[in-house]
Amino acid sequence: INAEYMGTLSECLFFFAPPPPLPMAAADRTVPWRTSLCAGAMAGAAAAVVTNPLDVLRTRLQASRATSAALGGKTLRGSMAVMAAAGVQQGYMRGLWPNLLATAISRSLYLTLYGVCNARLSGPLAAHPHAQHAAAAATTTLALALAVNPLYVLRVRVQLTPGRIDMLDCFRVAREVRQNDGWRGFFRGTATGLLSKLTESVLYFVLYEALKQQYAQDDRRRVMALAMAGPSRGRRC
Repeated sequence: INAEYMGTLSECLFFFAPPPPLPMAAADRTVPWRTSLCAGAMAGAAAAVVTNPLDVLRTRLQASRATSAALGGKTLRGSMAVMAAAGVQQGYMRGLWPNLLATAISRSLYLTLYGVCNARLSGPLAAHPHAQHAAAAATTTLALALAVNPLYVLRVRVQLTPGRIDMLDCFRVAREVRQNDGWRGFFRGTATGLLSKLTESVLYFVLYEALKQQYAQDDRRRVMALAMAGPSRGRRC
């Protein structure tokens, strides 16, 4: 193998090989955490605005028969008709403000916290990468679920409250939850939600990291195979 071919091979491998993982400090200098937070918050807020009508419709359909009757719709077609008659603000965008705040917080912090936890656990669990990713995902999900669950409870209460609801009425609904159920009322369904979210996030990140490494290794093998097959094809020609 001549020197020219070795130079071409090294350039090919440098171009196609995935970059090595950056240390946390270098990653922070490349993409500042403020940029990550702002980008996540804006993307999450945009997604919350777009999907809020579907969330309102789902909440109405999942409500009990008595609540659905009070809201004016028991079926899919009936709920859609009631939402259309109520207009954009009182129908499609009902409960938007707590949903917007909760989604912006969770989306802005999720990947940032996961990266921080993953970096902190890379030392103690370096020999067990699957356990490292699972622990980082579980820690992130637990922290965010406890932080934003009160907002999601408030969102559902606002969406199921009959009558006209304005932005300031969200504070009235929050006071009613506090007076009737205490602070525990803001964490209703947290255990069930955590069980679902923890299982989902742990499986997601463990599979994501494993598949990402596997695909990176497969790409390296393909590049090496193509590069080594070059001289043999040239000699046959």
